[in-house]
Amino acid sequence: MIIHDTQESVYTTTEVAEITGFSLRQLDYWARERMIMPSFQQAHGSGSRRLYTVEDLVQLNIVRQLKKHNWSTQKIHKAIETLKDIGQQVMSFVLETLLEEIKSTTSALGIDKPIDADDAPVEVAQMGGREPCY
Repeated sequence: MIIHDTQESVYTTTEVAEITGFSLRQLDYWARERMIMPSFQQAHGSGSRRLYTVEDLVQLNIVRQLKKHNWSTQKIHKAIETLKDIGQQVMSFVLETLLEEIKSTTSALGIDKPIDADDAPVEVAQMGGREPCY
């Protein structure tokens, strides 16, 4: 296990194989087929390595459970793609709803500043990481 500056634990393909019981060949196949890809780092040619996060381990654990129930690789792949699509649609809806809520709240409070997500981190960074107090 490797711990990076963000304190996020990441795992090599060998470690993931040991943890999940999948072979290196299976993990490689799924990554190349873009079925279950390592979230932290993709392989970038010969000699580079894939790095997986805890969330990837959770996905692989789900796949292992489905395999135990005789799901085919194709059926698992389709289920993962469907869940990803649904998740993206839900996140898009949630973000739109939150943005509208923020706009209406700031309008009601008389704070009619345009909301631009790209500006927020710059402001905080310029203040040494501290949020402004109002």
